[in-house]
Amino acid sequence: MAKQMILCCVSGLVLLTLAGAAAAGPHCCPIIVEDVKLIKEDQLKPNATFHLPVPILGKSTHRTRSRPSVVMMSVHLPENYDPKKAHPVVVHLGGGVDQRKFIGRWTSITGNKDFIILLAEYTSRLDSGPRNAAQMLRILAAATPVKYGAVVLAGISSGSWGMNTNFADQFYTRGFMDPWDGFIFIEGNNNKHITVTAEKLRGRPVFFVGGNSGGARAIQLKSHEAVKAAGGDSTFFDEVSGYGDFPHTCDKPIMEWLKTKILDKQAKYDAFDKKVADAGDKPDALLALLKEPLHYWHAKLNCLTRYIELARKETDAAKRTAMLEKLKTIANLPMTNGGPSQDAMVWLSQQKGFDTFVKTTLAKHNPFIDPVVDPKNGYGPNVDFRAR
Repeated sequence: MAKQMILCCVSGLVLLTLAGAAAAGPHCCPIIVEDVKLIKEDQLKPNATFHLPVPILGKSTHRTRSRPSVVMMSVHLPENYDPKKAHPVVVHLGGGVDQRKFIGRWTSITGNKDFIILLAEYTSRLDSGPRNAAQMLRILAAATPVKYGAVVLAGISSGSWGMNTNFADQFYTRGFMDPWDGFIFIEGNNNKHITVTAEKLRGRPVFFVGGNSGGARAIQLKSHEAVKAAGGDSTFFDEVSGYGDFPHTCDKPIMEWLKTKILDKQAKYDAFDKKVADAGDKPDALLALLKEPLHYWHAKLNCLTRYIELARKETDAAKRTAMLEKLKTIANLPMTNGGPSQDAMVWLSQQKGFDTFVKTTLAKHNPFIDPVVDPKNGYGPNVDFRAR
């Protein structure tokens, strides 16, 4: 049965629908062909703030709204914004209130300099926050250069709850915790601390803000101690404000942490970028970079994608299989969440003996490879994002 293709536009998103026997699985399968070009060039100005609906991610459940509405992303550009320059980014998951109030909090911390602030909403599943944040980072990076190596995920209250849950490998799992270079947990309380291992941290620093009600301080402190016990780099700020608050006493400690733990370490990422450029299309050089212990998701995903594409071009079947088998020997390969790696991952999953490897090691709950379907409760997205 031939594939039937229907091209449609939905709020700036171009979807390709496959019907018939060739479509994977029993669901209607929208394929995101062009889902990132939502930010317009005329919005990219110094000190600009703008808010964008992202319908493909479902509906928000923020309590300030009378009924669920499309998930929104909010972007604030610093006063020294330069569209030709790669900027560091803080992605913030708000609690159960309108996220936009946190723009002022973050510009107070950063001095409205250097950092792009991206605020991400979640759906009825609080653990959807990191998933949404990862996809919104793709949208931002499609419009303006992002300084990879200096991209931080932060969350307050239930936003921090969602980060906790993803760190614990529940539902969306590590595929949506890989893109970040550091984490800030602000007074989060999900009645248990994060599950921490050295493999999950991968050398990335963590900052905890306490809080003294709702059990938040005890949970944050326990999480901080777990990170330290796992050999991680953790900072605990013993804030004693009410639960769900984000007082200005946090500003200086957080900015100091961003400077010393994130910005001051950028040279090692720049050096890795040079190694990637020098590797060109040399398979052995790309493999060597993938084995390096530095967690640098963006550059390593580029290495992984390039290596898979080289194997794809290999005409000798035995040599091609041998190339791919080498990937299985490497620990801590970057997990994907869509984007430029999609076609390479789909091709690899179709090679004999590699479907399970892709879905468990490289693309677990990547919505383009392994479908993630939210409960059918009206908040969505209730679709199967399986790739072609």
